[in-house]
Amino acid sequence: VNQKEAEFLVRDAGKGATVELKVPDMNWTTGAKIQEVQAHPWKGSLYHISFLSAKG
Repeated sequence: VNQKEAEFLVRDAGKGATVELKVPDMNWTTGAKIQEVQAHPWKGSLYHISFLSAKG
């Protein structure tokens, strides 16, 4: 995911939202919650997004 897509995801879905997470290299798709978002304190640019799998 590039920076623009990540910012759009966090802005529109928000922390705690369930999103569909696809990992093409592993041919794996699952529902996942946005668990944590790390951003630059002044610029607001994203550093990291943590996901928590909603399914096994």
